[in-house]
Amino acid sequence: MKASSLAQTVDVETPELVVLSYTIAGIGSRASAAILDYLICIVAFIALVVSVFQFSSKSILGRSGDTSAAWAVAAIGVFQFAILWLYYVLFEALQDGQTPGKRIMNLRVVRDGGLAVNFEASAIRNLVRIVDMQPLFLYAVGMVSVVVNSRGKRLGDLAAGTLVVKEDVISQPMVAAAPRRRASSEALTIAAQLSEDQYALLDRFVQRRMELEPARRNELAANLAERLKGALNEDSAKSPVNALVRLHEDEQAASARGIASRHDRGAARERHAIVAINAPRWASFATRLKTVQSSGLKSLDENGVRSFVQEYRELTSDLARLRTATRGTEPAELFY
Repeated sequence: MKASSLAQTVDVETPELVVLSYTIAGIGSRASAAILDYLICIVAFIALVVSVFQFSSKSILGRSGDTSAAWAVAAIGVFQFAILWLYYVLFEALQDGQTPGKRIMNLRVVRDGGLAVNFEASAIRNLVRIVDMQPLFLYAVGMVSVVVNSRGKRLGDLAAGTLVVKEDVISQPMVAAAPRRRASSEALTIAAQLSEDQYALLDRFVQRRMELEPARRNELAANLAERLKGALNEDSAKSPVNALVRLHEDEQAASARGIASRHDRGAARERHAIVAINAPRWASFATRLKTVQSSGLKSLDENGVRSFVQEYRELTSDLARLRTATRGTEPAELFY
């Protein structure tokens, strides 16, 4: 899954000097998350109000009615503040920038440098929420700020130095699939002749060929075979569809073995080798990261934490190398 080309992104540089791209959360997803959080707050507030009035009605026999009512009103005011402020601060600071609503919508609050949000930043952004929600809890001020700001920040984010990002979760790396047949050295040499754009065109045809009408499929195959005739053998004219499918398999085999295209120059020739060698390690770390996110670092012992940090540093190095090797493009491996 690739990020949408229409998505608003921002690049931040980590302490490891690796540039990461974040997708800025839009107004729609943020509004949906806010509505979910408000529903939770409303339910909690109603439950607390009912509990307060039940307690005050029982204690009214021991004190005057005015005193009991005053205590009830004061308690409701405190609870209202706690729900509308502490709810967000505690969840964002303790749950790595996610309230329940944000978690459902795959949103997360981070600091400008890409670091996790802390109590101080969360407290500031949520204190300014009082201004952002005007008028009358409609968040008109906040929405105007999000639209005008290039990083989609409301006033609270500007004050706290935070931003809300959208997380796109993928379960496995987008790497070349293992070939279904053993490719000869001649086939690998031919496959490696395709440029990135040529392979992308070939891949789209192969993936969609069964959806096309036979006549249209044969017509497109003949046109594509003509464009790629330098990488096809002379027999391709007899069955261009089968020839293109075989070429696609050979190209996948070449990529899986780290063979660069003959059109690649300099650092770009390293791309397939980086993916072929390190993809299993990336997938292993993704699985481990998912476990740590659900149960926290406390689930690891001292050696486990040390190993986790080392693997993270190795992945940042891989990312830096892959960015250099794919400069000017956004391949699926880089997005992963």
